[in-house]
Amino acid sequence: MNSSLAGSRRGQARLWRGTFGVLTLALGYAACGPAASADRCTYEGWAGECQLRGVTKIREIESFPRAYAVFEVAYEPTDNESPLSPPTSRFEVSMPADAEDSFRDHLAAYARVACRVAPDDPEACRSGRLAVAVPPYEPPAVAQRAEEPVGCRALETRGAAAPDFQAGRTLSQELDFEPNQSTLGPASDAALRTLVAQLQGNPKWQCVAVTGFVTYGEDRSLAEARARAVKQRLVELGLEASRFVTFGAALGAAPEEDRIARPEERRVRLKVLIERQ
Repeated sequence: MNSSLAGSRRGQARLWRGTFGVLTLALGYAACGPAASADRCTYEGWAGECQLRGVTKIREIESFPRAYAVFEVAYEPTDNESPLSPPTSRFEVSMPADAEDSFRDHLAAYARVACRVAPDDPEACRSGRLAVAVPPYEPPAVAQRAEEPVGCRALETRGAAAPDFQAGRTLSQELDFEPNQSTLGPASDAALRTLVAQLQGNPKWQCVAVTGFVTYGEDRSLAEARARAVKQRLVELGLEASRFVTFGAALGAAPEEDRIARPEERRVRLKVLIERQ
């Protein structure tokens, strides 16, 4: 929105946040020159031209989502030799910190402008507050927020350190591995093609967990390696890598008599973790 910048009697303008300026900027200064009579203001009817003397950033303001900075802007009447002319006027304005360059460029384009004491403002007449003709300044719009994460990156925004394997849709197609191996053999091609067709036909499955398993007697690192191998093949066959996250399932505790190698445990299983509604 547009707003006026009104100066105080002590020579400082009020602090404004947001759009800088309207058709005029009200600049304040301490009156000097001939003393005012009881029925006549010191600067009654004064009008002339002002020169931009400087723009100084004096402090920064921490704020969200956009940081602000406070600038001191100084204008000086060009006819500053006359005792009837007001002195240099200084005021403060708050502006988005990332708009500093364009704000300075805007003021530089109006380095010499008309200024006057408003004839219909008794307070301005008594205190010497100037109105300086500076057109409105509109800071650039805040950059749009980044798009919401897609694919398995959305797990981060949900605070999910690990997926819930008890929930979600488990795909029926599994991929088997040879003992102590993490490479996919030719026998896996048919299963991979089935998975690719299923995933391509369901784009709403935003994130799919690819989980590798091992059986007793195998190195546990094979579980993650098998999962990565399947993900790599799915990506090579045209699916987006962002749709997959890999996990290696740990071996659970089991009675001594159950600690035997089972071929069906050397596998990779896929489960849908995020399904877009």
